[in-house]
Amino acid sequence: MIKLVMLTPFENIVGKKDIMIENKKGETFKDLVDKLINKYGEKFKKTIMDEKNRIKDSTMVLKNGVNISAKEDSGFKEKLNDEEEYVFCSVISGG
Repeated sequence: MIKLVMLTPFENIVGKKDIMIENKKGETFKDLVDKLINKYGEKFKKTIMDEKNRIKDSTMVLKNGVNISAKEDSGFKEKLNDEEEYVFCSVISGG
């Protein structure tokens, strides 16, 4: 099982903060994102994906505390493993 932590705005879309999800051997982060889009719909997709089908610059996804969404491939090739934690959140900046 993989633990997903949904912070604002994702928590508002999915309706809860913590989600446990099963993964199949060989699945990638891209497979996980596709599952979430299929389950939570267009609003989730518009919040996480840009027009090039990459993770938006305004979104950060942490895998066990490490930002994988900033990678060139949006971290999509990352393999999923049991006991991992993924945190989905908005990037906040200011001046």
